[in-house]
Amino acid sequence: MVEENSSMPGTDLSNNSSGIADFFKDRSIFITGATGFIGMAILEKLLRCCTSLNTIYILVRPKKDTNSQSRIKKLFENPIFESLKLQNEKSFQKIVVIKGDIGLPGLGLTTEDTLTLQESVSVVIHAAATINFNEKLKHALNLNVTGTQRLVELCKSMRNFAVLVHVSTAYANCNRSIINEVIYPMASNPSKLNEKLAKMSDEEIDEFTPKIIENRPNTYTYTKAMAEYLLNKAASELPICIIRPSIVTGIWEGPLRGWLDGAIGIAGIPALWGKGILRTLRVKGDKVVDLIPVDIVVNLILASAWDMGTSPAKHLRVYNCCSGEQNGIKWDEIRRIGNKILVDNPYSGAIWYPHLSYNLSIIQNQINNTFQHYLPAVFMNLVELLSGQRRRALRAYQGLTKLTAALQPFLKNEWNFTTNRLRELELRLSPHDRITFQLNIRNLNWTEYLTDYCAGIGRHILKEKDGSVVAARGRISKLFWIRRFFTFLPVLLILSLIVCLTVYAYNL
Repeated sequence: MVEENSSMPGTDLSNNSSGIADFFKDRSIFITGATGFIGMAILEKLLRCCTSLNTIYILVRPKKDTNSQSRIKKLFENPIFESLKLQNEKSFQKIVVIKGDIGLPGLGLTTEDTLTLQESVSVVIHAAATINFNEKLKHALNLNVTGTQRLVELCKSMRNFAVLVHVSTAYANCNRSIINEVIYPMASNPSKLNEKLAKMSDEEIDEFTPKIIENRPNTYTYTKAMAEYLLNKAASELPICIIRPSIVTGIWEGPLRGWLDGAIGIAGIPALWGKGILRTLRVKGDKVVDLIPVDIVVNLILASAWDMGTSPAKHLRVYNCCSGEQNGIKWDEIRRIGNKILVDNPYSGAIWYPHLSYNLSIIQNQINNTFQHYLPAVFMNLVELLSGQRRRALRAYQGLTKLTAALQPFLKNEWNFTTNRLRELELRLSPHDRITFQLNIRNLNWTEYLTDYCAGIGRHILKEKDGSVVAARGRISKLFWIRRFFTFLPVLLILSLIVCLTVYAYNL
């Protein structure tokens, strides 16, 4: 493994000004992945807390039916920007859309846009990636690895370049149980691997993939690890730091508690759980699930840019952005807290009482899946068919099956992520920045946070209407008694059988 240089100058903690905001003053920033979950949170934080920055250039890929400008207009309709519009709508004028695509040579930039970035930008934040766990290896390599290489080449040509912050994942090295803030060696070289894949058919690549990803569960984690390997090579020429968040969840502290965007990964579990669709999960309850609020991730991205930008080193700085080491929560606590939250503050239209149970046995899990997920979905599908409704039950079951299969490696395993560098950085922040760019996960109260998070899922993913909780509670109350009836039905049947046999024997 490659060790990092930990000797860095300290900060005068008596200074109550914002060293981070001062660092971004008059700077132009280039962000990839700005339309994604983390990217939007980065944009909002920069515009709200670093008001003296010059320009934020964002790379936006046009889609078939939507151009870049239309996408960015729609982006700013997101609730995360509502308070910013009220406070300072002119701040959005600092954002300039750059049409491009990390999957294309030269990032798909025009000559004019390339020159603009080379002349103007000093800070680059790379948050773009394919987050599809089971993306085809060739495509994942192009976006997550070669795309990163393309960005590095652009950084090398920037006149005033100060720092590149790359957003990776804590699970890039999930083939290890203890993950330190270092770069681990890779068996394959990116360029040689691409050469090898170029000679293979799609079928051969699919067959080859499980052998190449080195005991990782999917192509996402493998290609993120390979991007880190590539960046480590480039770190001798450029100031680079890597942020490795674990499972990213909704906002903890302002401006919109519980906010998240899209049913991404783990957020699908509370959504389906609250709707009564997910009722059993193959999880080991005493394992820590490493959740990290998106605002902590964003604060670390900006703080690390200041850290590296003000004290550059020819060594890659890696920051594990995780909660487990400092304030971990176990799956059993998630279930206990979640079962209460989703009953007290239910989602509308639940099809069953929201109560989640765990099991570890593969056989028991299959039985539970059949009787608690598949057969109810078939029954609901029949009801929908007979009543002329849109058939959604089986589709929901298929989505649930796909989600749990993708998350399974992260549900049953546990990792120890060291966070020394994050804690060291926190100590170097000024008192003002420790509040504005909060990094202290130890202060988080999980019950309060998960209450906000589940409410955020209802509001931003399930599109629950204001005031829907009252009506939903009435429905949940009815579902509770239905659940109790079916829970005791086997007991009643057995008792009835005993009574019948007793009467029959007595009459003999």
